[in-house]
Amino acid sequence: MKYYTWIIFAIILFSCESSKPDKEFTFSEGELNFLDSVKIDEGGSAFNFIFNGKIYQDSLLVFGDGSFYSIHLFNTKTGENINSYNHYSVEDFPLPETGFTTAYISGDSIFLLNYQQKKIYSFDFDKKFLGQRNLEWNDEFGVIDFITFFEKIDGKYYLSTRLDAPMFDTYKFSPILSKFSKSGTFDGGFGKYPEHYTKGNLSLIKSVNIAQKAREIYIINSVGVPVLKKYDLDGNLVDFLEIKSQIFDPTLSYFKSDPWDSELMDQIITLATDESKEDGIFYLAYTHFKDRDRDSGGKTFQYMILKIDIKAMTIKEAELAGPWHYFELRTLLPQVKDDTLSLLIRGYDENLYLKWFTFK
Repeated sequence: MKYYTWIIFAIILFSCESSKPDKEFTFSEGELNFLDSVKIDEGGSAFNFIFNGKIYQDSLLVFGDGSFYSIHLFNTKTGENINSYNHYSVEDFPLPETGFTTAYISGDSIFLLNYQQKKIYSFDFDKKFLGQRNLEWNDEFGVIDFITFFEKIDGKYYLSTRLDAPMFDTYKFSPILSKFSKSGTFDGGFGKYPEHYTKGNLSLIKSVNIAQKAREIYIINSVGVPVLKKYDLDGNLVDFLEIKSQIFDPTLSYFKSDPWDSELMDQIITLATDESKEDGIFYLAYTHFKDRDRDSGGKTFQYMILKIDIKAMTIKEAELAGPWHYFELRTLLPQVKDDTLSLLIRGYDENLYLKWFTFK
């Protein structure tokens, strides 16, 4: 019996060791080069916060606003609003009043996800109603995250989901992603939260960051030591890699009852990559505080970008924005085109801009 136990232990140990790189990451200086920008037409108002911003077809910007009831579609070339989809503006179909934070685009159709109703509504760009799909769980406690990954890949819907349960149970037992068939039937969940998520209450901007790349799913935790995990589309863990940084602080701060009792934490809030390429290149946007005190730390706020080249085993880091943007909108979008990234950011003139840049 001891002999077989040691064989099993050796297999597990070998499997874990095989996921470690042959060499350590090296750090080098990177250069930010801003290429162009366009002012987003906010229609006389101002977005204080957005959910799940994404770019499709190199020309369409879509996101949910902080109200939870509107999905906005913009032309990235001109900054003009193409349409906004909500209960009050859509006449062709009675949409729910709230519960909208994300959408995806395919061809000339937009698919709106309502995380409260667990439904997908499809429209054309002129707001003509095309259909709806119910998402059917086999778990009565399954809910959709409002800050969510939402894409259709190979005919299946992939969504960020969780259990409607206390935080400890959520992170212990919830899958990170759930799959649904084309008809909306639950087809399994996968991905586990890091163990340190289950040790206490954490005040998180978002729990994890997710991206698709070359028909694989990548997930990285938001706080603690960053670990990038790769899954196939069936939900099998293929590989994982600990990401190094000279600036990101993985120190955790738990709270008992009030999130404001915890210290400020560095948090990863975007995982970006060129979805079409198997180049091993990823970008992380994260918040960093030299002073972690909640009362004074905002004065030391930095919005950072980190570039990972897994094949070359190099890391580059730079600051995208400083303390002025602590309370202002700044979001690195997850889609990368070749080596060009997109940043949605409030300017010092208080207008909202979509900026394109490279980081080499």
